[in-house]
Amino acid sequence: MKTSSTFCAAIFFTWVFTLSFFGAPPPPASNDDPEFVEARELFWSGQYNESEKLFKIYLLVHPKHEPSKSFLQMIAQVRKYDPKKIDLTRKRLECVMVKEMNLKDAEWRAVSAYFQELANPKEGGKDPKDYINFINMLPTDTSFKVSVNLRNVTLMRAIELTCRQAGLRYVLDTWAVIIDLQESKK
Repeated sequence: MKTSSTFCAAIFFTWVFTLSFFGAPPPPASNDDPEFVEARELFWSGQYNESEKLFKIYLLVHPKHEPSKSFLQMIAQVRKYDPKKIDLTRKRLECVMVKEMNLKDAEWRAVSAYFQELANPKEGGKDPKDYINFINMLPTDTSFKVSVNLRNVTLMRAIELTCRQAGLRYVLDTWAVIIDLQESKK
């Protein structure tokens, strides 16, 4: 008999509140925590509302848990999925030119943040209406380094080449670039 996720969330939240009230520190975050595993399983089974609740509760205790944040970004992406806009995302990335990019052992997350900045030039001091997110679905306990020298390439081409060099894959979605491990590395 499987316990309902709402019941588990209530027990977990009560436990967190009790511990925080009495000053005990929460246990360290782990991708093997039953609460995180349940939220992840709900996500992969398409139960986004239920998994979103559990990820948010988990983040109350572990506010820096990057995998939970990434899954919440993915849930937001699922809700705005539009195949026509995926093509617009690709076209926008193909219109941005990278004049020069020289990286030596750069951390992937810094490279991804740089790409996100290039993909979203400010318009009148504000972010563009259709902001392109770069969502890293990479394990937090691993580090990916990138070394490339590129000149006069589109941002789309720069993403392709740096992902290949780092042994990663990317998927375009509605106003998003999702970065993940290659299937053979999972």
